[in-house]
Amino acid sequence: LYPGYYIGGSSKATTSSTTDKVSGTVATSCTPPFAKQTVTNGNASFWNVDTFSGGKANLVSASAAASSAAAAPQDDVHNCNDAPPSVTLTAPTTCDTSCTITATVSQGTHAFSDGQYPQFPGMVTFTLNGQEIHTQPVSESPSTVSFTYNPTESGSGNLVATVTDSVLYQGTDSATLNFTVPPKQTAEVSSPIGNFVAKKKGNPTTFDFSWDGGVAPFSVFSTTTPAMVYCTTPAQNCSAIGVLAGGVTLKDSKNSVVKTGTY
Repeated sequence: LYPGYYIGGSSKATTSSTTDKVSGTVATSCTPPFAKQTVTNGNASFWNVDTFSGGKANLVSASAAASSAAAAPQDDVHNCNDAPPSVTLTAPTTCDTSCTITATVSQGTHAFSDGQYPQFPGMVTFTLNGQEIHTQPVSESPSTVSFTYNPTESGSGNLVATVTDSVLYQGTDSATLNFTVPPKQTAEVSSPIGNFVAKKKGNPTTFDFSWDGGVAPFSVFSTTTPAMVYCTTPAQNCSAIGVLAGGVTLKDSKNSVVKTGTY
């Protein structure tokens, strides 16, 4: 409980006001939307009950106190005649796996960077379906910002480029972007070629070759004369006649494993 003669002790609803982020004063109709912020109980006299730390006796009505608050300093940074910055977005209609997105920006009335407001550097932000995909500071006018976009899924959406200057005026441009990603590659599981056997039979002499492992297709050729290819097959066996002496070599499609068989 607080004494009724303190403003902080009187019964009041929670108060709020809209201020300008740049100047810290009360926002006006000329304050751009991005520069506005709502401050709850921003006037300390509405809640401070300590007269030694800024509190005041409740000598005026609530309506009079509100009128006094309304007289607080107002935004003097923004003017209704100010021109916002502009941005031109350039992007392909379809982003297939990877693409370049570009924005060209120009300042309006205010610069992108201003030493008076170092907390608000000029910035270009790109969003796709509301999700930020790239952001980059900008200081010169005009400036061009480009980046490479690599989609993480396939689909379509609204691509938006937004430029913000030093006093939080903004300009936007948008485009529809279709984007695709390559199909996922299934990891190829293989084992080394093993158990390579060459068996001689019949008349004329025929050789039956067999093996396991490796990645198809396979080729079997003369070890001493590699240009002499006896068979090429997707299977793990084949037969040939007229096989030269000196052994045969088996190789798979990845050239990862080569085995020499003897007979």
